[in-house]
Amino acid sequence: MTEKTNKRYPLTEEERVFFDDNGYLILKGVLPDDVVTLALEKVDDLWRKHKQKEPESQSIHLFDFVEEEDFFLNLLDWDKTITKVVNLLSSNIFLFHSHLDVNLPGEQPLPIEKLEWHRDSDIIEMDLNVLKTHMFSVKVSYWLSDVSKPNRGNLLIIPGSHKMERSSLSKADFEKAVPMLVAPGDAVFFDRRVWHARSPNISSVTRKALFYGYSFRWLASRDIFRRHKKTDNPVWNQLLGCYEDPRSRYKPNLKDLPMGIWDVDR
Repeated sequence: MTEKTNKRYPLTEEERVFFDDNGYLILKGVLPDDVVTLALEKVDDLWRKHKQKEPESQSIHLFDFVEEEDFFLNLLDWDKTITKVVNLLSSNIFLFHSHLDVNLPGEQPLPIEKLEWHRDSDIIEMDLNVLKTHMFSVKVSYWLSDVSKPNRGNLLIIPGSHKMERSSLSKADFEKAVPMLVAPGDAVFFDRRVWHARSPNISSVTRKALFYGYSFRWLASRDIFRRHKKTDNPVWNQLLGCYEDPRSRYKPNLKDLPMGIWDVDR
């Protein structure tokens, strides 16, 4: 496999301006062919395991996939991308989220406004009770299949929407959506605040991609809690960081927030 180098590829001024204006950035050919091939082998292995458990499944959205295979750690600090992430955030970052996506072809077309449009970690704005705030996190998606044409499960992005206040989208916003037309080995960076969705895969190509989400280390706990067992007090459990699913910190249910009933002003 092509090894990472010690060479750094900092964000260029042109890239920074484009990212700041649009909320995303496409980098062509950041993964060589042999790395893409090996990544596909690892993804296909996980897909086969998934199909054994769920034979009827047409897709997988696997969180924390970097824990599944050491190979995926190679892309955690890939030379052609990681310095740009540091330039966009800071050096005080960590991988706060990752997911692996496989979507089979043959999906039904949908009107663009019916797609699952969202901003990542929008609970930040809700909890801070503000309309606009900082970027806080950046995702880097590595594309393993050819989505260089529309309707292949492309990542759809509304350019500039990271500058919008917290609100719902309008018809005019949907009309601005741009599909990320990328080839195997390309990477797409995007600001967590940018409105994005996945287009239906109505092609004959299986969509395969890896997503690495980076954020500031101080968004994690400052302390190493020695308590590993849950108590009988749900409020204590929340304050001590005892949770069954780490993702509940970003998409909590009512049971995850026993103090929510006190929050009457939101």
